[in-house]
Amino acid sequence: SRSKSGHVNEVRFDDTEGAEEIRIIGAKDVNLSAGADLNVNSTSYSLAADQGIIINAANQGIAISAANQGVTINAPNASGAALNVAGLVGANAFQGDGSALNNLPAAALTGTINDARLSPNIARLNASQTFSGVNSFLAPVGIGGAASSDLLNIQGTARLNEFDLYLRGNNGDTAHGLGWYGEGKPFGGVNVDGPVLYGFSGGALGSVAGGLKTVLLWNYLGNVGIGTDTPGAKLDVAGAFRADSISGDGSGLANLNASSLAAGTIPAGRLPSNVALQNVDAAFASVRSTGLLRSGSETGTSQLPNRPGLVIRRINSTSSANGQILARTDVLTLERDSSTSGLLIRYPASPGVQTINGLGMSNTGTLVPVHLVLNSPATAGTQALFANAQRIVHAQVSFGNTYNASHLTQVVLDRSDDGSSINDNYWIGTVISTYNQ
Repeated sequence: SRSKSGHVNEVRFDDTEGAEEIRIIGAKDVNLSAGADLNVNSTSYSLAADQGIIINAANQGIAISAANQGVTINAPNASGAALNVAGLVGANAFQGDGSALNNLPAAALTGTINDARLSPNIARLNASQTFSGVNSFLAPVGIGGAASSDLLNIQGTARLNEFDLYLRGNNGDTAHGLGWYGEGKPFGGVNVDGPVLYGFSGGALGSVAGGLKTVLLWNYLGNVGIGTDTPGAKLDVAGAFRADSISGDGSGLANLNASSLAAGTIPAGRLPSNVALQNVDAAFASVRSTGLLRSGSETGTSQLPNRPGLVIRRINSTSSANGQILARTDVLTLERDSSTSGLLIRYPASPGVQTINGLGMSNTGTLVPVHLVLNSPATAGTQALFANAQRIVHAQVSFGNTYNASHLTQVVLDRSDDGSSINDNYWIGTVISTYNQ
């Protein structure tokens, strides 16, 4: 039909007229004005080259209402697209190659994306719902709880299942770690059946309270140090240690405190040579003392000694020079008088009351008794006991402060006198005293 202006308002074909298609020949377009549609019911509509269907206004479209109908575009238009739509395209379904589609909303996707369509940096679970392959996480990860500022935050129990936890680097360094070792997985040939902490050159245990402190350290030589970072033995302790008991070879121990010995007996072979030892009869074979010697219980008399201990020693005087001392107390001295046999007592000023008793025997057997009391003379001096002319060959002398129960010295002396031998001036004997000689 045509309008009054001569335009075609509608071209209608139906099956009764045997029409099957509309064909436009030449470089012409089919233009639809506002409110107009191009309806194809059962036939087809063909356009030649450089032809198109142009829809310029809203409420226009191409309506295909029956089966076996469609729009087929075999060549792109001038813009390079076979179909150019400025607006929405609605359809029950699309098919064909959709690789050129963009700006697809993820929320509109249904179904499951195939693994092959995922990018290689996406971590994937296998059929056992575990991650396979090598996966890197650059942001904090939380397991059993929310992620924290730490790269990995595990709130719950973690199991390594006999694998090791390596502590250093991502370059394949396996020399520093922590793991279980035991049957089927020995450490250094030992079935530990427990955790092993190891390092390339050694390792340490420490604390941080009050500052970083190394409590225990070990090195690759198998040495363990406590209080030292350079252990030189299997166990090297810098400082004191406590133990209920210690067993093994103690020959290397030094600076042992003898007062700390609580049990056992020291063998005689371990004692130095200057220690006096008793024989099988519980008697001393030889005793030498350079100081006071206490012997006996000191409990068999009515009064205990007020000067505990005695000095017993030999007198060996071979020089007759004046001033040669044979014995002494804390105040008096028994001396030679520069003659062959003469003896004297020397005293200081105000010596207190001193008693001197003696008995000599001459080379002819004559006894010569001596009894003297020095009643604290004001000036120092000497007191003769035996003169050289008396030719004394045996003498017993006791001297000291018996008045105040102070020190007392007793001497027994003997001398040879044949009138010609050079040994005539030797006095040999013994001194017993409460005062160190």
